[in-house]
Amino acid sequence: MTRQAVAEVVDCDGILVELRNPDQLAEAMLKLLNDKNLRQELSKKALEQAKKIYRKVMQNENLLHI
Repeated sequence: MTRQAVAEVVDCDGILVELRNPDQLAEAMLKLLNDKNLRQELSKKALEQAKKIYRKVMQNENLLHI
């Protein structure tokens, strides 16, 4: 999967790192560790995204039962 494809899945509400790049991963982890506002913002967006996906799944499930 390309970085662009992952960005679409992540919906630009995350921190992307290059595959097999432990230094970049460590940098991203430290960024999250040291930035409470960023952690809270990403958590909030992740919850919103999960709710959207759940609603779509439930709508599809309901359509299957009609």
